[in-house]
Amino acid sequence: MSYAQNSGVPSVVVAAGTYSTLTVAGTQTVTIVGPTATAVSDNSVVIASSGTVGSLVIGSNSIKGATFRNLNFTNTAASGVGPAVAVRGSNIAFYGCALVSSAQGVYSASYGTALIADSYIEGTDKLFYNYPTAYIFRSTIVPTMSGASILYSKGATISGVTYNSSIVVDSSSVAAKSGLATNNVYLATPNGATGYVTAIYRNSSLGSLIATSGVYSTACSVATNFGEFETTGAGSYANNAASRGSTSCDYALSASQVSAYTIDQVYSKAFSPYGNSDTTWVDSGVLAAIQSYDSAQVAAAPSSTSSSSSIASTGTVSASSTTSTASATCATPTPGATLVVSLNATSCQYSNVSSAIHALPNDSQAYTILIKPGTLQRATQRYSQRQSDLDRRDVFRQ
Repeated sequence: MSYAQNSGVPSVVVAAGTYSTLTVAGTQTVTIVGPTATAVSDNSVVIASSGTVGSLVIGSNSIKGATFRNLNFTNTAASGVGPAVAVRGSNIAFYGCALVSSAQGVYSASYGTALIADSYIEGTDKLFYNYPTAYIFRSTIVPTMSGASILYSKGATISGVTYNSSIVVDSSSVAAKSGLATNNVYLATPNGATGYVTAIYRNSSLGSLIATSGVYSTACSVATNFGEFETTGAGSYANNAASRGSTSCDYALSASQVSAYTIDQVYSKAFSPYGNSDTTWVDSGVLAAIQSYDSAQVAAAPSSTSSSSSIASTGTVSASSTTSTASATCATPTPGATLVVSLNATSCQYSNVSSAIHALPNDSQAYTILIKPGTLQRATQRYSQRQSDLDRRDVFRQ
């Protein structure tokens, strides 16, 4: 591979067979292709490893453009973190590939940007690990361990700017492996108290293995960004609204909200200096399909979500923010409490988000503000006007 890159060879065709770890060390753009296959199951090239070193290793932060087609990356590690791919750099693309590990951390990324399309991802736990910014399209995700997390990551502060570690799962499926009774799988879990994690599932099928809360409980106590748009299946928001709407911070997104997570916007907000809205490196047919699918999803969606939406708040409230427009009989909220905002506020509810925020004690604890249907647009506007007065972030932060 180093020879191909150093010699300016743009594409390498790999013959059928099983190979050891593939390392991309140079900075030249390169494409690596296996024999033509009509499905991932027909791939005839396997790149295999066992242990903490990935089957595919991209070790340079400077690489800008590596494409892989019709290749299976397999790590047979028995425990710990055993990535199928461990990548750095920008504009990394997988088309018709299998990323499989018998351990944790199937896709391990140190910043950078990637697209995984028409592929298969399987692993025990923490399938997307470390600091990924990845868009997953028309692919199948298969966690094989109960209690696993699909995304396990955290953001980072670079040159004074905090960036989210992000995945968007678009027009894909999350399913149990045949023969395994996998359950209670989480769509995302923050790694540590810093948070700044984004996980969006749109137009995707979520099987019964998904936990009723959607995301792990600690997700609600740090700055995170989780949502579903038009998901289906036993594990979807629609079939678990009671659990997610009251005790979780996994929300049903409106068409306008999900429009903030198009592929170009996801990449543009990646970690510095990788953030870039340019998508010319994406296969033109796949890019056109993503854009067409997403436009159709938004056009077919209801004008507003039927469930309540929430803004989860953490951080410190200014000491002067202690007044409330709710009934004087309402007790001071205790940590973890949910404050209800409604245009038709009743006793111990709030008529707008600002008044609910004012009711929060100055204790640096986590609370949830639950916005009733019909209130969201007006409440969000008022909430944004008070951002300069608050040291906090909302779940729709980008």
